[in-house]
Amino acid sequence: MSGSSHVLDADAGPYPCGGGSGQLLCAAHQSNSVGTCHHFGGPWTYEAFAVKEAIGHYLQDSKGCVVRCAGEEEALRNLWEETRRNLLSIPPYPGRGFLKFTKRVSVPNLNDFEAMMRPRYPVEENCSGSCVDCVEDTGTRKCSCNFARVKCQVRTKGEQEENNIELVAYNEDPRFLFGKLSPFSKKKDVYQVVGCDYECRKGSPDVAVPANVRFLETEPAGDGSPLKLRLSRRELSRLQLPLAQCEGYDTDDWHPLEEIGRYPCWGGSGVMMCKKGSLRCHLGKKIFGGCNKLQPVSCHRFGPVWMDVFAVQDAVKRHADKFDDCVVRCDGTRTMANDLWEEAKDGLRTDPQYERPPANLRVGFEDWLREHYFADPSCSSSCGFQHNGPAVIPTLLYRHSCSNIPDCLCRVAHVKCQIVLSKSKHHQQVESWGFNARTQDVLKMLSLADANAKSEHPQTNDIHTKSCRSDCYGVM
Repeated sequence: MSGSSHVLDADAGPYPCGGGSGQLLCAAHQSNSVGTCHHFGGPWTYEAFAVKEAIGHYLQDSKGCVVRCAGEEEALRNLWEETRRNLLSIPPYPGRGFLKFTKRVSVPNLNDFEAMMRPRYPVEENCSGSCVDCVEDTGTRKCSCNFARVKCQVRTKGEQEENNIELVAYNEDPRFLFGKLSPFSKKKDVYQVVGCDYECRKGSPDVAVPANVRFLETEPAGDGSPLKLRLSRRELSRLQLPLAQCEGYDTDDWHPLEEIGRYPCWGGSGVMMCKKGSLRCHLGKKIFGGCNKLQPVSCHRFGPVWMDVFAVQDAVKRHADKFDDCVVRCDGTRTMANDLWEEAKDGLRTDPQYERPPANLRVGFEDWLREHYFADPSCSSSCGFQHNGPAVIPTLLYRHSCSNIPDCLCRVAHVKCQIVLSKSKHHQQVESWGFNARTQDVLKMLSLADANAKSEHPQTNDIHTKSCRSDCYGVM
């Protein structure tokens, strides 16, 4: 509990704050001094007993110490902010209320932190694992970790109550942390180690790129979802619009969002509102009488520049309050063109070669792009069903998987796909744009086979990718 406190007299024994983090306030040994206050646990790397011992050794102030425990929200904020202080490419802590469409005030949680870290600092499996005699078990491994974390279950000998200790260190390896824990150092006779998990994360090469790289934050969607990956809450917050904006649009502008694979707005962009209330009732209210007012639950952008509409819908289903269904309002051609230009200007502004186009430019973005940036052949490709020969003969068709497109970091990444729904024979073109992004991430934004759709799921096995073209302009 945040702010809870108690006296810490012992030099070993049950861990304060249940093994979590907090502050240690110790009285001064001289009456005219103000005493000391130090962090311990979690991202502060050193446990409470080690901090108390150091205070006594260097400052002679380790008598009369009081522990103040950090609450769950404070502990995560400290972890996030210390990680940002020590590592590259860590975004600011989201803060309370970062989601605008939940009844309860949204509070960042550990899942948000994990989703943020996953693409930037993936887990190094060869340097992560479980152990009991951890100093010996990890002693032969030479791991260089940007982010190291250990979680141990320990109990004092003679007692049944377990403590879960967690420590984090930056640019160290797990062995360093085990060496700082009392159960593995000076006080082995006091503790029994039940078991430990240790984790080593190393930075992606992209974290050192001097540009605002677009990292796609996701989490596993789970067995029930037709998608492989689900957008994180932070990704969803980037797309959110005020509920009042959706509420202010004319009812006639909205259209039902069809099942996955049937892209609205001819594959273009728009606004999606998930709501309570019947759109059909409102559209026919002149005949059938009055309806209850539509109640928007969420309001989000979608489209090639923003995010795949079905990925947005899937994340809203997971994170928003209950609603009846989702409807979409399509953007006009000019709005889509302006959004693409604005995102391009924002994404390319750190490129030394970028020249801001004049305001009276009359060519489209793709024409301008081909004139000013080179599509690297080694990072661009085509996939899908292709002809293995000059003649257009069905028996010569073969399928080149789109999941193996080059994974390059590009100033501009563009993926355009032709899809067909086998039951209805409906053909459609969909596309996705990314700036300072990887081609694989731009492809993964689409709810297609070889991208983010599960090919064997009942809701998606009707969707077939005929072909895709990925282009990487300006390899970084």
